[in-house]
Amino acid sequence: ASVRKSVERCATLRDLRTSERQADQKKHAPKAKPERERQASADHLATEAPGEGPYTSDALEETIEEKQVQASKDEQSVEASEEVRKSETVHAEPIEDTFDDESVKEPVGERRKRKIPGFFFCIAIPLFSAVISLLYLCSLLNQRMDWDIPLGLDLMGIDLVGTREAQIFHIKKEDAVNAGMGESHELFSKIELVPSEDGKPFTIPNLDLVMLWCPSGTFQMGSPLDEAGRRDDETPHTVTLTKGFWLGKYEVTQFQWEEIMGNNPSNFNAPSLPVEEVSWMDVTAFCLKLTELERTADRLPSGMAYQLPTEAQWEYACRAETKTAFSFGDSLTTRQANISGWPGETTVVGEYPSSAWGFYDMHGNVWEWCADYYGEYPRGTVRDPVGPENGSERVLRGGSWDYSIGNARSADRNRYGPAFSNYSLGFRLSLRPTSK
Repeated sequence: ASVRKSVERCATLRDLRTSERQADQKKHAPKAKPERERQASADHLATEAPGEGPYTSDALEETIEEKQVQASKDEQSVEASEEVRKSETVHAEPIEDTFDDESVKEPVGERRKRKIPGFFFCIAIPLFSAVISLLYLCSLLNQRMDWDIPLGLDLMGIDLVGTREAQIFHIKKEDAVNAGMGESHELFSKIELVPSEDGKPFTIPNLDLVMLWCPSGTFQMGSPLDEAGRRDDETPHTVTLTKGFWLGKYEVTQFQWEEIMGNNPSNFNAPSLPVEEVSWMDVTAFCLKLTELERTADRLPSGMAYQLPTEAQWEYACRAETKTAFSFGDSLTTRQANISGWPGETTVVGEYPSSAWGFYDMHGNVWEWCADYYGEYPRGTVRDPVGPENGSERVLRGGSWDYSIGNARSADRNRYGPAFSNYSLGFRLSLRPTSK
């Protein structure tokens, strides 16, 4: 009976150990021992004699109770672990489903929407800028080169005529009116159309020919003896201009010439290029006709006339209070003026930088006729000089696109007969008291 009881207790202990191993397997997921190994362990336990080894009767009974308690705790621990795992699975659902506050919820699609601004800034804006740049370039080519590209800012309702710098492109005023600007458009209301006594800049109507005021003053005319490239006819002397005068901001263009004279003698053809192939006699006829038209329209003050500037007035405006070889300093580059055969033709007026007084192309582009006969300078100080009383040649100033840098100096002088013309000769308009 005692042996039987010991065997039964061993069997019970074996069952408890089996349950314990199963609980450990659920918790740690170890590999289950082979059935043969478990059976060997149980047989070894069953063969131990009662009261021998570690399993005496009292100790065995106590161990069985401890194992039962431990097995119960292990089962509870496994169940608790399962509950925690299930709870974590539930809380892993999308965040928007766990919030009750509608103001905090973020729909799933919102995360995709936040990517749209990145696309907009990285692709859409550069693409839009490229399109606008292309349209602007087409507009410039259409207006400056008289091309007819079927693209431009006008496709977007933007017209370069509506800017004050439209004067550079010499757009006809009637074309602007036809474009819907009207006579009262601010472009025209802000521009003086009649010369005023206070010397404000003004624009000759229908020609978009801008005239800038040059105040009276004193300057050193000619060149110093040490100036590079100087000639013997550039004797330095002091000149005082007692009265101010207006001078064209740009060289007279082909568009302006054709509006007054009805023809275009130029070799290089485009409305905004300077007119050339004109003689001194041709440009004098232009001045007389323009003066007559403006007097008829009652837009010309009494005693004033459109004329060529005197040689002294031209150099005074070109220097713009400088004493250097050029208005930009003692050197000049092809980035500052159209000279030395680069780019090999006349360029649109206003293409290069202006002088300190706002005049364009005083150096290069085309030679500019002056009113004076060519002759030697007077010595000493003179007031309001107008050149010799007679002569066979007229003065030209400023150099041109096919002449050297030295010919573009502020003091350089050139001369031709009054009937001579070629593709490097043009002019700039002046408004001053009628010559006697």
